[in-house]
Amino acid sequence: MQTKRKAFPAGYVKVSVRSRSPKLWGWEVYRDRDDTVVERSANLFRCAEDAWKAGQIALSNLQPVPQPKMTPVELQAAQLPPHLAAVQLA
Repeated sequence: MQTKRKAFPAGYVKVSVRSRSPKLWGWEVYRDRDDTVVERSANLFRCAEDAWKAGQIALSNLQPVPQPKMTPVELQAAQLPPHLAAVQLA
């Protein structure tokens, strides 16, 4: 019997210094495919670890983005490095 796997959003968390003491750390969630910011912390944190944990929770709460259907040629090109994909499709 197969169990259903949990779908994870395609993204990552980046922690950075955003202010001065005492609370200087914040997080941002980025989308993998184009590195755009999806969500940003409204609150700041005293240490990077706390910001990281909060960012991971925010990432896990995001809804997965449905992937568009691809033709076999597009799928093959998506798996190749960009400089080779253009050569293969041309």
